[in-house]
Amino acid sequence: MSIESDIHNLWQQYSADELTAETADAAIYTILDEFLAAIESGDIRAAEPTGETTGPAGWVVNEWVKQGILLNFSLRETRPREYGDVTYHDVLPLRESHDLGDRGTRNTPDGTVIRRGAHLGSDCIMMSPSFVNIGAYVGNGTLVDSCDTVGSCAQIGSNVKLGANTLIGGVLEPVEDSPVIIESGAALGAGCRVTSGFHVGQNTVIGENTLLSPRIPVYDLVDETVYYGKLPANRRAFTRYVESSLGDHDLFESGAYKPAVVAVDIEADTRDQTRREEALREWVPLRLTETETEAETETGVPIRRLAAWDNDALCNLASEFETPLYIIDAHRVRQNCARLLDAFPAATIRYAIKAHSGQAVLKVIRDAGIDVECASAGEVKAALTAGFDGNRIQYTAVNPPARDLDAISKWWQEHEELTITVGAVDTVERLRERGFDGRLCIRVNPNVGAGHHEKVTTGANAKFGIPYERVPELATQWAAEFDLVGIHAHAGSGISGEDLSAHEELVRRMGTLTRTITERAGALEFVDVGGGFGVPYRPDDPPLDIYTVAEKTRDALGTVDATLVIEPGRYVVADAGVLLTRANTIKSARETTVVGVDAGMTTLLRPAMYDAYHEVKNISASPPTDSMLVTIAGPICESSDIFAKDRSIAAPTRGDIIAIGTAGAYGYEMASTYNARPRPAEVIYDNNTVTIARRRETRDELDILETSSEKNSLTLSSIVSHSSAASEPTVSSSSPTDAPHGGESQWAITQHWSASRSITELETILLLSTPQTEFRIVEHSQKSTAIETQAFLMIRLTDAALTASCFLHLNNSAHRYG
Repeated sequence: MSIESDIHNLWQQYSADELTAETADAAIYTILDEFLAAIESGDIRAAEPTGETTGPAGWVVNEWVKQGILLNFSLRETRPREYGDVTYHDVLPLRESHDLGDRGTRNTPDGTVIRRGAHLGSDCIMMSPSFVNIGAYVGNGTLVDSCDTVGSCAQIGSNVKLGANTLIGGVLEPVEDSPVIIESGAALGAGCRVTSGFHVGQNTVIGENTLLSPRIPVYDLVDETVYYGKLPANRRAFTRYVESSLGDHDLFESGAYKPAVVAVDIEADTRDQTRREEALREWVPLRLTETETEAETETGVPIRRLAAWDNDALCNLASEFETPLYIIDAHRVRQNCARLLDAFPAATIRYAIKAHSGQAVLKVIRDAGIDVECASAGEVKAALTAGFDGNRIQYTAVNPPARDLDAISKWWQEHEELTITVGAVDTVERLRERGFDGRLCIRVNPNVGAGHHEKVTTGANAKFGIPYERVPELATQWAAEFDLVGIHAHAGSGISGEDLSAHEELVRRMGTLTRTITERAGALEFVDVGGGFGVPYRPDDPPLDIYTVAEKTRDALGTVDATLVIEPGRYVVADAGVLLTRANTIKSARETTVVGVDAGMTTLLRPAMYDAYHEVKNISASPPTDSMLVTIAGPICESSDIFAKDRSIAAPTRGDIIAIGTAGAYGYEMASTYNARPRPAEVIYDNNTVTIARRRETRDELDILETSSEKNSLTLSSIVSHSSAASEPTVSSSSPTDAPHGGESQWAITQHWSASRSITELETILLLSTPQTEFRIVEHSQKSTAIETQAFLMIRLTDAALTASCFLHLNNSAHRYG
């Protein structure tokens, strides 16, 4: 018979009062001793991870093991026992430790107590005094610090650090309850209490003196969810209790107390939590958003719509910062990041910066543990400025200008783990000319496209990527010269949960291509299937079920020797943003009432460019205000400058604030200064504080590069050739926007003309808003047979004033200037 069947039979006898400690014989104790030895060796456990997922759902409880532990207590009598020179009284002896040396596990003397039936893995450190009880499973590399108590049936993952005075409670009765589970990588501070049946997620840090128990509700400030019996992964618990009957979060009756929890990236720079903890201790919601009452639907997590925002708070912000005004809720960005990480636990997630490149947003995404994908040198610079390391940045080169490749090549020398994705053989040649031989990813054109509009469908567009059928040959060739790390493809933007067929087909092709490349050129590090996860802009559109998308993505990819990578952009930030604009004109037209507002297509381009739908709401109107059908139009001199047609809103009056919802993605990023209109301001709401993230542009700033006056003009006798056109000039630049690590702010532009051009006229006009301008003409002798003209314009910015120097280098013996 097996140990399990033996324990099952003994339990039935014990439950029927047919077996007691007085009637137990040597045969029964032999079974119980074999049971304890099996636990000590790790052959059986009170609970086991299934390997399918993390969290409580990823564990199966072995009820019979807990029954065997109870039998060891119930069928043994308390008697004197010896350990060293100490006599103690217990039903169970202490565990023999002679096997620990073979595993490299240390148990220090004078107080390290390991009860029989406890398993210790390899390379563990047991600091005295500490206690590990029957049924506990302590994984490899775990440190059990002084004064720790690890209770019965506690399941401790590998590489866990248990701080001094930490009590990890066990659970035996009722036997069907879950054991304590501390997943791999967790760290628990001194004085922590994690009591019976509680689950702590992976890579979680728990602060000192925090009590976690299934009977104490845990309020998660990250996703505003109440948890019983578990702490999600990647969280830190603070020693703070908030009375739930106060404020907007009335979660429990009778003013119950709960510890607050906040997500952190467990990095060196997040160890210091003083600022964050102090802010949390005094946390009183600003009520920028209402308490979210949307229930989860069958199709996914609710989208945040305008009804979730607090109208009064938004109107106050419009008065404080004027309109048009973008508002970004950092908390919602974190929620969306957490949902993606939960849906794709084994994937690498790279946020597509083009959706929103603001520094405040990028730092939130960085701290959430998500990497970035950049579509330009400017976006790479933004990522570096936001604190992303090179190994967290992927640059996608789509027909890249020379100045982009110059900047990227320079930064790659400083950040060698930066990855460059190429979509043309020509791009590889240009990188090779710049000395690049680093991490290379191939953008594939899979001839599969999808998206909400033809202008955002990329997978079958010839502009993007190398044809699918050419990739294996090129991958084999480039793997010998570069560090070929991955392949990438993107179907398009706005993928809907109603039809994932195009996305699945793209992923399926990428899986097949990955296996082919692996056979020919060696294993790839990752296979990147892009993003484009849709956001339901219309009120009747169901939320995207990201978990279904993740499941179908994994199924379509199949088995590959590479990490799955996704690149969401819109999904992360869209519903975290709202645009506020003020009504300035109410006009009765033939077929509608036109509400003119101070935002336009220069503020939010999506409706004009994609016929995109955005929810609109008159948040100044107080109910009950009659509704009416209106057309909301901006001030731009274009007929396409329309935000909404025949939309029902509360009857507006001049001065009312109109909110435009789901505007966090491709809003400010696509703003322009057309019609000489300055770009709007943007504020970010985070931790009960509203901060200006991007200040409003001014009209004077629009004029800086164009203001002309006689004293700031310089005329020379000749400029460029009027002969036939020659080869395209190349431009290299180095500017403050291209210098992520500071240094002297300066901007230099070099223009080269080909030797075939005869120089007949050179005329330069320097237009600046300051009189502090110096001009110098520097004469150079001819250094080669080629006639080459180089014009250098350098503008130096200082704290005091804007100064400029213009250097005109004429390497031409036929023309001499002094």
